[in-house]
Amino acid sequence: NGRFDYLVRNKALVKFLQIRYGLLTGNSRKSSIPMWVFSLPNKKLGVFLRSFFTTEGNVNDRSGQIALIQANKKSIYLIGYSLKKFGINNSIHSIWKRATNSNSPKREYWQLLISDAKSLHIFKEKIGFDLPYKQDKLDRLCMRPHKGKKSDRVVPLRFSLISDLFDVLGLRIKHVYLKKNNKHKKLGWIFA
Repeated sequence: NGRFDYLVRNKALVKFLQIRYGLLTGNSRKSSIPMWVFSLPNKKLGVFLRSFFTTEGNVNDRSGQIALIQANKKSIYLIGYSLKKFGINNSIHSIWKRATNSNSPKREYWQLLISDAKSLHIFKEKIGFDLPYKQDKLDRLCMRPHKGKKSDRVVPLRFSLISDLFDVLGLRIKHVYLKKNNKHKKLGWIFA
């Protein structure tokens, strides 16, 4: 039926997997994908990404995008950088939502989007989905004229680094745009 659920109740096996593969237990907000996964050769990394997107990602027909939402910021950025190894541009944004399995208050999550036609086609060819209904949606999306947004080509940097670079080059920053979510009093991206 396309569902993959595993529950391991053997403490010794869990401990072995933690030590051997650097796996962390706990909720997804605290535990992250082990760093060694992202140093795999591209063929194996592609298999990992395919499995990850099959279970966690979706294809949005209305927006014309592939989306992946995670509670763990580090994991989503590692996935984003891994996709760039394949030439797949993506953008990452914070969003506020409820967990899909609860009525808890809204919390900050991280959303990765693949939007531009070229990246969608590369994803289809090099990554794809194991679930036929998700792959079919991607196939249909890639066949239609694409009107989606271009993915941001942004590398996250601290503002102080950009400011120092401008100082060294003898340039001045003309405008600084702060994206502020007033409801949650958090600053978002800074563009100069």
